[in-house]
Amino acid sequence: MYSQNGLAYVRLRKDLADCSRTLESTNSSIAVGLLTSPSEPAAGVSATVTLKTGLWKSAKFTFLLRVPKMYPFSPPTLHATFPIYHPNISLATGHVRLPILSPQTWRPVLSIGNVFQNLEMCFMEPFMDDDRRGEDTGEGGRRDEFVENKEAAVMFRENREEFCNIVHSTLLGGFYFSTSFPPCLRTFGSPPLHPSSETMNMVEPIGLGSPAKYFTNKRKYSEEDFENSQQSLDRMHISAEDDDFFNPEISCRKRFKVGADDPTEI
Repeated sequence: MYSQNGLAYVRLRKDLADCSRTLESTNSSIAVGLLTSPSEPAAGVSATVTLKTGLWKSAKFTFLLRVPKMYPFSPPTLHATFPIYHPNISLATGHVRLPILSPQTWRPVLSIGNVFQNLEMCFMEPFMDDDRRGEDTGEGGRRDEFVENKEAAVMFRENREEFCNIVHSTLLGGFYFSTSFPPCLRTFGSPPLHPSSETMNMVEPIGLGSPAKYFTNKRKYSEEDFENSQQSLDRMHISAEDDDFFNPEISCRKRFKVGADDPTEI
């Protein structure tokens, strides 16, 4: 049971309130909200990120941060709620691997706000190997501590132009690498809503394992899936702008081999 009177829950509420105030004061493109229930083994924090710079500029993503009962002594885990082509994000599970969330790096003084700062940094420049983090495999390759998508990491290192093309195409939506990508590009019409400490009341919980259902390989991404991925935000009264932008028929395949599987036949 996840006790609302326990240290983890109290600390999480404080971190989230501090994080929301900081995001609001800095006009950040991140909006956060609490998703939890006493019956859940871990609390959840839902976050939307609308990127203003970098390769993923104008993309709007949603993430779920699972916070364990031992928080802040144990680190949270972070998952994207739908596929993102990025070296630090798994296409199979949506798991996001960040330096701050490593058990070797995490410290109790770190907070939810620090996690989202680290998340923004990974979209400015993916966390790759260097002289401290990269370890030689002995076969002419590298073993990267924070890489979740090895193919994306290789493309990022060896062919940056092609990597940029793939990122742009997946943001438009389509079927690549046996994975259906929903369109994620958004406009900056209205500022994001940042729930204040006064409005962060308990909301109806979602199943904290739900992101996994968006990562079924060789399955066409439907409009229903896209709407379901926004349910947690709807409960926090965070509007999902540009819903009419969604077009499940969008497919940008001109640069890639998608194999024999055709999503329209599934």
